[in-house]
Amino acid sequence: MTHKTLIGLILLASLCLLHLEVLGQASFEPGYIFKTDGDSIPGFIDYSAKDGQHFLFKRSIEENVIEFSPESILKFGFNDGRLFKTLSITTEGEVSRYFLESLVKGVVNLYEFNDRYFIEEVGQYFIELVNSYSYKNDEGEEIFTKSFDYLNTLRRYVVGCPEIFDELILVQFAREDLIQYISTNNECLTRGGSMLFDRTKEKIKTEIGLGVGYLTSSLSFASSKKDNEYLTESDIGYDNNLIYGIFLKVYSPRVSERFSLRLEANYLNQSFYGYFESEDENSTIRTDLLVDYALLTIPLSIQYDFSIRKRFVQYVAVGFSTNILLSPTSLVMNEIESDQVVFIDETEICRYKSIQLGAVCSYGIKINIHPSFYPFLQCQIDYSGNFIAKNLNETGKVKSRGFGGNIKVGLGYSF
Repeated sequence: MTHKTLIGLILLASLCLLHLEVLGQASFEPGYIFKTDGDSIPGFIDYSAKDGQHFLFKRSIEENVIEFSPESILKFGFNDGRLFKTLSITTEGEVSRYFLESLVKGVVNLYEFNDRYFIEEVGQYFIELVNSYSYKNDEGEEIFTKSFDYLNTLRRYVVGCPEIFDELILVQFAREDLIQYISTNNECLTRGGSMLFDRTKEKIKTEIGLGVGYLTSSLSFASSKKDNEYLTESDIGYDNNLIYGIFLKVYSPRVSERFSLRLEANYLNQSFYGYFESEDENSTIRTDLLVDYALLTIPLSIQYDFSIRKRFVQYVAVGFSTNILLSPTSLVMNEIESDQVVFIDETEICRYKSIQLGAVCSYGIKINIHPSFYPFLQCQIDYSGNFIAKNLNETGKVKSRGFGGNIKVGLGYSF
């Protein structure tokens, strides 16, 4: 190897080393660190790993590199405003310290690490926002699905700004949405908002709505008198008709947002038909029974919402209903055939009490597509049993039993 060749190789190696050094320094950005003893040290930081476990630091570009872990410093940041804080979180079942990026700083702090989000009120709580849960299928594979639990967490802990509380349902599990919601909440607090739960919630809230649905119902009679067998043995069918309704829901957010009082008013027309045949030595009697009435039902229920701030809110309601018969009619037409001669006699045989009681149970789903308006779907079962219908022929008391179910769609409005 000649002398010139050796010099050339040395120069080439030097250029390569210089190039690598420049590349290595390209990841360093001006910033600062806060050590555990409280000292603040300016310098240059390389956090290209973004693993939450370590970063590289230099006091100046010319100095040697120092590696820091979450155990050795409190936080570090960059001159452009990015800040990372050392906090303990649970990962794979173990609690460890990581560098979490600070997204919002204020009364409520927001942090992020690997698409996981955490909220904090210093001295009060530090909790993760969760949007999924997992389960294992029949093959043993772990399946992840959305849970929207983060909305319940925000509803419970971030309650400082009443004017944006109703907007929570529209907050997506995304970086920008969470930043905007919590930043707006903190700004509201600086204008004099209160973090006290009972002061930020309204005393009373109401919802009203309209609905229309399809009803199917049945009717039967019971009596201990044999003379009433034309009622008790009649083959009365089902009635299908439309039902129209309104509702009023009242609850106190300061007490509970899940439990509420629900009052409804439903209007419907019902018509039942049945017949009974009997024979003796001389004649055949066919009794046709027609029961027709307009009905106003007023269910009063206790409603429980399984979820509050999700897009789809399921609820159940259980209570009693007051049934007001507006025009009750019960007619019996007797057709008697004797010696090939037919006699027809139409008689009003029963008259219902104008007001009767029943039990009611409902299940529904409302869809939060707007802060105030929402469509809903509701299924309802109504049972009226052991209610007396006056027998005009004085052949003993007759008890009627009504059973109905309806499915209703409508639109609700929240004040």
